Amino acid sequence: MQLQLLHATSCLAIYYDPRYNGLCLEWRGDLLLPAVQEACVAVAHCYRTGTYARVLHNNLRVTAVGETIGTWLGEEFLPYLAVVGVEQIAWVSAPFLAGRHQAQTVVNRLPTLRVSLFYTAEEAAAWLQQPHSAQVESQLLPSWQLATQVRLAQGVQAIRQEARLVQQEAQQLQHKVGRRTLVAAQA
Repeated sequence: MQLQLLHATSCLAIYYDPRYNGLCLEWRGDLLLPAVQEACVAVAHCYRTGTYARVLHNNLRVTAVGETIGTWLGEEFLPYLAVVGVEQIAWVSAPFLAGRHQAQTVVNRLPTLRVSLFYTAEEAAAWLQQPHSAQVESQLLPSWQLATQVRLAQGVQAIRQEARLVQQEAQQLQHKVGRRTLVAAQA
């Protein structure tokens, strides 16, 4: 079966996978918080147009992970996935030790979601294809309630605001570094 590309950002490709009627999130490169926040907004937008009870979160192509990303994902973004109907996440760990540790840390913070860690995307996809409960099978196309849509919109807005603040801080830091370099060159 072929994956259908729904959206792509600098560090994430979001696909629909018909094998388990869910999203496949293919993360890649060096993950820094502003880019991850932008990517998570794109994921949230996918849930405005569809319902996906299963997610394959693939980090095999990740080369580095910023220190604050795991905390941010576990506290600020991933809890919203339960609100929009996600019931299962198959998390494929990054191939380096720090990435695996961070994945375990995030998984430990998600008591409301069924999350399992894997080393390969094939194992993760196979796990998502198994019927884990009757509730998962019957929830593939639930109707959204107004309260759920409002909470999702609030979550997306909060993520956008935080991403703007992080980008502003990065620009200010770049400006300061550039000013110091100019002063040193003039001296």
